Amino acid sequence: MIGVLNVKPIPSAVADAVTSDAIDTFSKVVAYEMPGVIRVNSVSPAVLTEVWDVYPKMISGFEPAPSKLLGKAFGARS
Repeated sequence: MIGVLNVKPIPSAVADAVTSDAIDTFSKVVAYEMPGVIRVNSVSPAVLTEVWDVYPKMISGFEPAPSKLLGKAFGARS
């Protein structure tokens, strides 16, 4: 599953929720169309520490993660 807002929507975030759900659904559907040896994943970093001050009361129960750490986890190079 990608994103948080398609599972736990908040006010004024309809574009984010629709985008999260579209990516999630795309990865599930395209997996059926790929040859059997190809795996399709979508990954969500939840919410970034750098923007956590905007979301804490709206997205409770999620642990924020620093973008630098997530970049390393997902192969981004700086």
